[in-house]
Amino acid sequence: MQARLGVALCLAIAAAGCSSQTQALPASRTTLTSIHSADGLRSRTGGSFAVLHTFSGETPSGSLVTMNGTLYGAAGNDVFSITPSGRYRVIHHFREHEQFHPSIFIANDGALYGTTGSTIFRMTTSGVKTTLYSDPGSHQIPRVMIAANGRLYGVTQWQSPGIGANGAIFALSPGETERKLYRFGYAQIPAGLVWWNGELYGTTTTVSRAGGGSGAFFSLSPSGAFHQRLVSAGPFGTLVGAPVPFNGRLYFASSGGGGQGSSYTCGNLGCGLLYDVGQRGPASVALTFHVAAAYPSSAPVVLDGSLYGTTAAAIYRLTASGEASIEYVFQNSVDGEFPSGLTTYRGALYGYSLTSAGSLVFKFTPP
Repeated sequence: MQARLGVALCLAIAAAGCSSQTQALPASRTTLTSIHSADGLRSRTGGSFAVLHTFSGETPSGSLVTMNGTLYGAAGNDVFSITPSGRYRVIHHFREHEQFHPSIFIANDGALYGTTGSTIFRMTTSGVKTTLYSDPGSHQIPRVMIAANGRLYGVTQWQSPGIGANGAIFALSPGETERKLYRFGYAQIPAGLVWWNGELYGTTTTVSRAGGGSGAFFSLSPSGAFHQRLVSAGPFGTLVGAPVPFNGRLYFASSGGGGQGSSYTCGNLGCGLLYDVGQRGPASVALTFHVAAAYPSSAPVVLDGSLYGTTAAAIYRLTASGEASIEYVFQNSVDGEFPSGLTTYRGALYGYSLTSAGSLVFKFTPP
């Protein structure tokens, strides 16, 4: 199907001007249309789904991470561990005065790394917490990552009068002070970062005061050289999570886009797109979503040579050869909806989902 988008490119430091350019994206290579599709899309059967834990009112945040055969995450004021068989244990409880709920993003050097409000912490698997950094401006730090060069990179977020939410990217090395690498303007919020081939790559979410959204894809060198690659989605939806390396390219999703009029029940705005881009050259549309698996909800992950991701009510798969399939459809009352926080371990996917009764941790083993 055709998925040509006029994509406006407009990213700049807050005090700088804003230039723009457009890029016409090629046709989508694959269309994720329906469970019973006439164009050859398969809905694979034979996978297994299990609820490992149901939370008692706590809301998960951040991602699940794996380390030494155990999964770790955060929900409410708790950091927890959970085994693949479902044994759940709270390893640290944040007190109410410690500002915002914690989020875990990284398992590295035998420890967990996460954020709470304007601080970055390191935590042992037994729950001993050390504060690594506190933002002097009390800006929220919604996400951190550790790169192959040993540096910790984070994003900050704050509100600016007349502009709205803004963000910046900073680097933090052991024994060094925080160093700002890039400051976004025009209501741009960094949504995720990944280290790939010696550079940082990321996405932003643009939130306007009118309630619309879009997003951008960019690269950033360790020295702070910024290169704007693509702004997509426009009014069609926001980019979701960090880019993911797969099959020699980076993949990232948009919660909308790909609309083709009345034939698409998501309407003219579309059900979502999965982009892919190389280290150089233009982006392309790898996958167009449809109502059976609409609205990508989190960054995809790589498992056993295929890319897996989530939409509002489904788990999808994209192989290296470009074959797409719906792996699982959520039923809400039993297994939730709006899955997020995906991670992998020994041939299975783990994540969060939301039911009418609360949130849960699930395990899905593909066929």
